[in-house]
Amino acid sequence: DAGHAAAWRALILVALAREADAFTSDADESGALPLAWWERRTADETVLGLFSGDELVGVVALKRESRLRVRHK
Repeated sequence: DAGHAAAWRALILVALAREADAFTSDADESGALPLAWWERRTADETVLGLFSGDELVGVVALKRESRLRVRHK
């Protein structure tokens, strides 16, 4: 939910810094996005988080593409 957006953002920024080749975004670009952008994503997509206690340790976000050429993904 939007209440976990800051933890999601932090986790993604660590992943982008450690495994840059695994993503289509980069840490600088994603780090510049405001927290409100991350909060909106939780409303626009299905976002599932894995917690160990209170710590977010994993996340997957699912979004159906609307563009014809990529909506099969």
